Amino acid sequence: MPRPGRQGKVMRQIRTLTGEGLGVLFTSHDPNQALRYADRVALLGEGRILSVGPTKDILTRDALATLYKAGVDVLTAPDGRVAFLPD
Repeated sequence: MPRPGRQGKVMRQIRTLTGEGLGVLFTSHDPNQALRYADRVALLGEGRILSVGPTKDILTRDALATLYKAGVDVLTAPDGRVAFLPD
């Protein structure tokens, strides 16, 4: 079972590396993790690349609902951060 504290530590380390100019590729099934830590994403589904681009342009309610074939709710915090939840 994943441990959130360790996940956060790894993701912060990835941000540190990218801040030093290194390119880092990571995979995740969690769109919220990608929203927080990725500058660019590729949405993959049914064995192919569905879309590629800046994270905020690609990870949208409609794109995720189509990908997951399920409803997706969007939560927006007062500071503007967004999170996706299954509907």
